[in-house]
Amino acid sequence: MPPLMTPERFWAKVHQPQEADACWEWQGGRHDDGYGRAGYANVLMLTHRLAWIFTHGTIPDGAYVLHQCDNPPCVRPSHLYLGTQRENMRDRKERERFLGADMPNARWTPEQVLAMRRAYGAGEAISSLAQRYGVGDARMSEIVHGKAYTHVPGATGNVGYRHGEDSPSHKLTEQAVREIRAIWETRTSSVKGLAQRYGVSYQTMRALLTGKTWKHLA
Repeated sequence: MPPLMTPERFWAKVHQPQEADACWEWQGGRHDDGYGRAGYANVLMLTHRLAWIFTHGTIPDGAYVLHQCDNPPCVRPSHLYLGTQRENMRDRKERERFLGADMPNARWTPEQVLAMRRAYGAGEAISSLAQRYGVGDARMSEIVHGKAYTHVPGATGNVGYRHGEDSPSHKLTEQAVREIRAIWETRTSSVKGLAQRYGVSYQTMRALLTGKTWKHLA
């Protein structure tokens, strides 16, 4: 039986940057939609709801815990608020309509997103960018590879794929392989999720993660 989830265990799995108003991202298990999951009272719960419980107590019946920051893995209490099902649906529709950066609560502007992608394309590591912008590595990977803020034109995640390493057919670079394996170690994404994020097949990603390929980086 896994250990009982306590506030201490919970917050120990949260990255808490020192920057003012930075998101606090859950570093444990996540679903492919980005939302954290953790067991509590024999139930698998969304971690932003757990953050509310550990900070404020019981969530009223029928209430939803919503994000002000539009960042699914964020569990920072000051970024969360209680809402109704109608508000939850409204926020979802607004998110679909405005595609993130046009929303009043969006965290980054298109200019900032492009700056992240250009810095990654120029060789800055995802971990460095994540620290600079106050988010987790997995979220930054989604941004620079075009899996988040997909509406931002111009530079895309492809800037990080420096074709030609090892052979002309490779989509991944040594830097990308190291990032993938680092993300895999955190168990925050599935093989399928990583394959989709980096634009390769499930079989290719599985071979990479099990060390059957890119052996010189093992």
